[in-house]
Order: sequence, then C-alpha cells, then structure tokens
Amino acid sequence: MAQQGPNPIEVYEAAAKLLIPTIAGIDEGQLGGSTPCSEWNVRGLINHNIKV
Repeated sequence: MAQQGPNPIEVYEAAAKLLIPTIAGIDEGQLGGSTPCSEWNVRGLINHNIKV
C-alpha cells in the first residue's frame, strides 16, 4: 500500500529543527511565562513538544 500524504517522521524532524533555536533562546526566568494558550505556560509547552 502506498503512503498517502506527508511522511510524519519528516514532518516531525522539520518541526524540531525549527523549534530548537526558539527553545535555545529561552532563559530560566521565562519558563513560567504565559503563552497564547491559557492552559500552557512556557515550561509546559516545551515539555509537551519534547515528549511528543
């Protein structure tokens, strides 16, 4: 059976490459900061992205 749509591994790898510089620019004092989604702070959003 042929794969339909984008390769999910390639999509994830591309997203990770874009996310790494953003995460690298965050200092410890920003981890408790808010995000556009009220359910997440910066630390929670980073942890979520790493665990995915």
